[in-house]
Amino acid sequence: MTRRTHYGALHRRAVQRLSRWLLAPFLIGLALCLFLLIFRFFADFHELAIRLATLTWHELIVGVLNMIDIVLTANLVLIVIFSGYENFIRRVVRKQGCRETMRTSQSGH
Repeated sequence: MTRRTHYGALHRRAVQRLSRWLLAPFLIGLALCLFLLIFRFFADFHELAIRLATLTWHELIVGVLNMIDIVLTANLVLIVIFSGYENFIRRVVRKQGCRETMRTSQSGH
């Protein structure tokens, strides 16, 4: 391998590793957004519980549907966090470990 291709390969690996780790702050931000969604869910639940006696049937259903919307949004955020971690960050960690560890982690045991 020539010196130029060696430096090119090193540069390419460094850029790949850096670009994968640049995604980590976004994943951490999404994880923190889950706490905001939890807060909003319980705030809506509290408001719904307090006003339960005066709510019409339609207002109750809309309130419950809003809470379902928050839960589905939280599930979507979790899916994005886990898939981003699995696709980008975990690959870097696996490459740094030994081959036996990689085989056992890929088989799920």
